[in-house]
Amino acid sequence: MRIRLLAALALAVVIPAAARAQGETKPAALDPVGKYAVQAVVQGQAADFEMVIEKKDDGSYTGTLANPNFGTSVISSLKIEGRTMKLVLATPQGIEAVAECTVAEDGTFDGSWSMQGDGGKMTGKKLPQGVSCQRNKRDNRKTTERQQRDNRGPAHESAGPRLLSFCCLSVVSLLSLSHSCLAISSPGLMNWSIAAWYCVS
Repeated sequence: MRIRLLAALALAVVIPAAARAQGETKPAALDPVGKYAVQAVVQGQAADFEMVIEKKDDGSYTGTLANPNFGTSVISSLKIEGRTMKLVLATPQGIEAVAECTVAEDGTFDGSWSMQGDGGKMTGKKLPQGVSCQRNKRDNRKTTERQQRDNRGPAHESAGPRLLSFCCLSVVSLLSLSHSCLAISSPGLMNWSIAAWYCVS
């Protein structure tokens, strides 16, 4: 009897724990290989970079971080801890820089970088295969412009017709006033005003 009771208690503890373990999904392993659109604050200014990460035959990683104004830095070391990338870069100035960022499952990442005398925030996104950074920037710009048009709404779109209607009413009102004055001062001019009013309307 005592053995059955102990067995039942053991099952009561083990079964829920096993169920929780099955229900918990671990995040997918991070594969850093690919191309990234990177935004970083350098010397107090926001700058766009293109980062390319490749895997070498020995299993280690290499790559580049490039910007037309700041040159190309070479990734001399890259370590993966969970979904965090830790990079060491050899800059064109001969100064070592380090960066650390956490990559979400949708490919976006957030982190920071630092080097002697500078450093700042670093964000970006892993691009789909075959998509360049320039194309990604164009797509983002088009999306932003479309969102701005949507936010303006129909009120802005109908402003042109309303303005035209207002101008037409103003012209008609002025012609009506001129017609009244001309009717008093000169019958000939009144006839010319009537003709002009019909032409406009």
